[in-house]
Amino acid sequence: MYDIQLRLAEVSEKIFLGNKKGSGLIRTFINQSPEEIKAYAPLSSIPVMSFSKFDRPAAGDVAVVLDNTQDIYKAIKMQIPMAVITEKDSQCHQEALKYLSPAAVIYYSNGKMHSDERVFSISEGLTIQTLNEICQFINENQICPNIYVWQPRKKPVKPNIQPIREPVQQQPQQNIRPMPEPVQPQQEYSPAQIDFNSFINNKEIIAVFKSTPNANSEAVAQEIAQRSNAGYLKVGSQLMKSTTENAYSDGNIVNYNANFTPDRLIVEVDAQITNAMEAVYTQASKIIHVCCANVELGMQAVKDWAASGFKLDAVIPDSNSTLSAYKAGVPKALSIEEFVASL
Repeated sequence: MYDIQLRLAEVSEKIFLGNKKGSGLIRTFINQSPEEIKAYAPLSSIPVMSFSKFDRPAAGDVAVVLDNTQDIYKAIKMQIPMAVITEKDSQCHQEALKYLSPAAVIYYSNGKMHSDERVFSISEGLTIQTLNEICQFINENQICPNIYVWQPRKKPVKPNIQPIREPVQQQPQQNIRPMPEPVQPQQEYSPAQIDFNSFINNKEIIAVFKSTPNANSEAVAQEIAQRSNAGYLKVGSQLMKSTTENAYSDGNIVNYNANFTPDRLIVEVDAQITNAMEAVYTQASKIIHVCCANVELGMQAVKDWAASGFKLDAVIPDSNSTLSAYKAGVPKALSIEEFVASL
């Protein structure tokens, strides 16, 4: 077991975290004037600059919008991870939630600066220390705006026109009990917590790893779970709230829906959570690598993993547009549909 753990750690360092090494937080861009920033910039552990100083995106850059709806759109155009800091239920708060994960929308409420998922400070406002912490969190988790490149067309609503009916002669009522309407089962949400190992024990585990840090493994894992009637468990650095069908863990505690406990779990694991990665790898019946749009980079990462002797059952690109290229170079490359059909 120790040998497996050591080898997993080495490969994780090389494959999954290689592109993150030394990236750090380079710059924070905030919607304030240079004169306002000068008052506190020397106290910051991170370089802070005005939006007006932004030239081009670089690895590690973070945009921060302070309570200004219009500046949200300016930050989105920067094409870098971003956060919005505002007051709870304000117009800016509601607008930010249209484009950002709730984890990146920080607001003041009840004496705290927090998002829906994490408390950053107990203070009546934003301090430079809290600003630095927020920027580090956004950078580490690469929380970017949700910009849709396509959305399904909404079906037109048909007018509810009732035909004119001829009056019907009333029949005398009979003492007959009407048949009850069939009750459709509903998935109820009952939030619960349990330790990580207990949650995954005695379940069929399908592990989903990123071949490179920018691969969209979350979308692939969730679609596999939906298509195979399985549960979805995301293991990351932050313990998020569960949903009706999705569970979340930090590698120690799992937030889940007590009314939804399927026997099969699709587990997406952040390589930085080494204890969870080892446990999932050891128990998994299948190992999936999700590859990014950069075919050359993705294929090299997969080859490095396989060359180290680790299990690998499928390679799934995060976009069907690169599937044929991966199939030409990797024998185990599959679409999501093909993988689910093989279960």
